[in-house]
Amino acid sequence: FLSRQGCFPANTEHDWPLSPVADRFYSKGAPLLDGYVPYWVASLFDQVWFLIFALFAFLYPLIKSIPNHRAMYTQLQIANYSEEIERIDSKIQHTPLQTTTELLELLKSIEDRILDTWIPHSHKPEFIKILESVQRIRSTITPSVQIRDLDTGKPSPTEDNE
Repeated sequence: FLSRQGCFPANTEHDWPLSPVADRFYSKGAPLLDGYVPYWVASLFDQVWFLIFALFAFLYPLIKSIPNHRAMYTQLQIANYSEEIERIDSKIQHTPLQTTTELLELLKSIEDRILDTWIPHSHKPEFIKILESVQRIRSTITPSVQIRDLDTGKPSPTEDNE
C-alpha cells in the first residue's frame, strides 16, 4: 500500500482507480504555475489557458477596431466650433451694429465653451488655432463697432476716409 522511499508519489498499485487529478499529473506533469501561485490557481489556469488565449485572440482585434470615442468626440467639437466661427466670419461684413455686438457676445460664448472643454493633448494645437480665429474675428469686429455710428448702426464718415 505504501511506496518505497524516494518513489512517492508513484502509481504502482493498479488495483485502485486513479483520480482525474492524479491521472493528469502522471500524464502531463505538474501545472505550469505550480510553485508560483496556489495550487488551485495553477490547476485552473492549466485547464483553461487555451480558452483564455482563444478569447484574447478573438477580442483583441475587436477592441482595437473600436474607434477612440474621446478623440472622435473632440474632432466633432473642433468641426462644430470651426463651423460656427466661419459662419460668424461670413456675417461680419454685412451686419448692423446691434448684430455686430450680438456676434461679439456669440464669440465670447464660443470662447467660453472652448475654454471649458476638456482637450486631449493631441488636439490642443487645433483648439489653439480655433481660439486664435476667435481673437482674429474679435479684433476685426471691435474696430468696426467703435467706428460705426451708435444711433444708426451705419459706418461713420471717418470710416470712409480710411
